[in-house]
Amino acid sequence: MLTPNSPGSPLLFGALDFFAKVHGLPWSNQSSDWFDHDNRHRLYAAVLAAHRRGEDAPKPFVWVYVRKGTPETLSIWRYNAETDRGKWVLQSPTNTGVPGAITPNGTWAVYARFLSTRMTGCFPHGECYNDSGVRFVNYFWDGRAVHYFPRLAYGFRQSNGCVELPLKAAQRAYGMMHIGTPVTVAP
Repeated sequence: MLTPNSPGSPLLFGALDFFAKVHGLPWSNQSSDWFDHDNRHRLYAAVLAAHRRGEDAPKPFVWVYVRKGTPETLSIWRYNAETDRGKWVLQSPTNTGVPGAITPNGTWAVYARFLSTRMTGCFPHGECYNDSGVRFVNYFWDGRAVHYFPRLAYGFRQSNGCVELPLKAAQRAYGMMHIGTPVTVAP
C-alpha cells in the first residue's frame, strides 16, 4: 500500500532514508539497521526532534512511476509545498527487463545514486556485459536502477531488469530524484 503510515511502506522507508542522509545518521532501509531496535529508536527520536523544530524537507517529494504497458513509460510527479499541489513534471519512453530478467512490479525507495558507474551482468540467453560509464544511475531494488543507456529506440522490454531512459530524460530524472525517492513499477 502506498501510504507513509503503512507498516513496511516504501514511502516511509524512502522518507527515513532521505532524512538519515540529510542529517548524517547511520541508516539505510536496505541494511540490518531496520532490525536494530536502538538504531531505529535513535532515528525516530531525530525525526521527532526535527518536527518539533519545524524543520521542512530540503527537497520536494518526488515519485517515479514506470508503466510496463505499450509503450513503456516513466513519469515523475513532484509536490510543490508552496501551492500544496503536485504535478507530472517528466514523461519519457523507457525500457524495462526482458523475459527472464524482468523488472518486477512494486514500489521501492532509491538507495544509491551515481553520476557514472560500471554495470556488469549476463542476460538470460547467456550474453554478458561489462559496461563502464553508465550515467545518471538511481538504484532502487536489488541491482535494478533507473539510468541512461544508449538504445536505438525506447518504449519496450530490452534491459536486463533496469529501467533505461534516453540521455536527456535520464539527466532530468537524475536531477529530480534523490535517496529515498519512491519508484513504482506497474504493469
